[in-house]
Amino acid sequence: MPVIDHLLDYAQRIRDLRRAHPAVSEPALAPAFQELLERLLTGVPGGPGLVVVPEFANPGLGRPDIALVRTGAPPRAFVELKALDKSANPARWRIPHDKRQFERLKELRCWSTSNFIDLFLFEGDEERGTAQIVPERALDPAQSDPAAERLIRGIDPSALIALVERLAAGAGQQPAARDARHLAALLAHSSRLVRGIVRDRLAELRAGGIATDPLLDAHAEFQTVLYAHPEAGGYPARDFDLLFSAAFAQTLAFGLLLVREGGGRPVDTTAYQHMPPEHPLMRTALRVLTQAEILDVVGIGFDVLLDTVNSFDPAILAVRRGRPDPILYFYEDFLSVFDPEARDRHGVYFTPVEVVRFMVGALDRVARDDLGLTGLRDPALTILDPATGTGTFLLGVAERVRDGAASGGAGRAALELRDLASRLFGLELLVGPYAVAHYRLHHTLRNPGGAVPAQASKAT
Repeated sequence: MPVIDHLLDYAQRIRDLRRAHPAVSEPALAPAFQELLERLLTGVPGGPGLVVVPEFANPGLGRPDIALVRTGAPPRAFVELKALDKSANPARWRIPHDKRQFERLKELRCWSTSNFIDLFLFEGDEERGTAQIVPERALDPAQSDPAAERLIRGIDPSALIALVERLAAGAGQQPAARDARHLAALLAHSSRLVRGIVRDRLAELRAGGIATDPLLDAHAEFQTVLYAHPEAGGYPARDFDLLFSAAFAQTLAFGLLLVREGGGRPVDTTAYQHMPPEHPLMRTALRVLTQAEILDVVGIGFDVLLDTVNSFDPAILAVRRGRPDPILYFYEDFLSVFDPEARDRHGVYFTPVEVVRFMVGALDRVARDDLGLTGLRDPALTILDPATGTGTFLLGVAERVRDGAASGGAGRAALELRDLASRLFGLELLVGPYAVAHYRLHHTLRNPGGAVPAQASKAT
């Protein structure tokens, strides 16, 4: 069936709906758009086999109106629909709700917007193309059917087909990271999406005067158990919704990443059950954040984050002799995308790795020269970091011990790291960096140059 015939059917259906119900809303028009998209996909490369999933039947902050899904894969391309009287160009959205939604959508790798008249395609925050679906007058209920048909037959649908083809390509593209830095960026964008959804849902609950909600329960649990004094970490108590949203996203991201790398297999909603036993608090936090009621709020944010975590090759994080550990700057790379203003806003600064190595070396010498020990490798030495942050200092200690034991082979390094894990302690006030510290330390302690996994630290 020619494309023009699909467009004719689409326009006729919308005109009929508008004639029957002058104030017909966007959800009532959405099925017509869905059917048109399904028809157009059958004629483009990669389109056959894609399922157009309508999320307009299950509304929520975390769900674009339409997702394109290939069997056996998560959704990777999306369409957000707007009313006929709104612009399809998100840069022109003026209502606060729409503007916040635009900021969330920018974190998606392939997405589009439409007001049933025009279609805009984006990859992240970059606009990649626009196309007219049908002339606006062809959807006017006052327009006669013959006149509307003439308008549609006078257009060239090639630009529209090109955008549909790019949507189909995006739906089949796995977010496979090239290296650790790329993974940090992908993870940060996915986490930003989750953070935005959680933050906006909290604002929605506050505005509606709603006091009972699963997300509010998790919020209260974080505030009572983990953040009794957020100002101690540089976060004003009045901004706790912002702190919780960021902590939620980071804990979810690095918790899933820890389970994924630790287990070597894809993770899902039951990831907390596979958390290494030496991380009981992380297991509990991940269990709270992946309750069905919570994930229903997070919506597509969790799917995108899960896809990012499951799509990378763990080999890119492997420690190789003669090369820097890819985890050294991982959180700095993550934060530069996730929240580049964090260090200025909350005084979050990171000690350069070179400075940490100097400090660790100095501590090793003091232990030898002044304390009569065999340095950091001495089993009588206990190491406490009272301001762990993301674990850079403890990580430096672990690397020093690992490198010092390297002459004895990977087996010796593993044994010494096991011993170190039992006498390595840290204190962290913020659960986001806490999650990162656990991940970084677990990564180093379980990967001493290819040796058997070591027990992770007791950082808390």
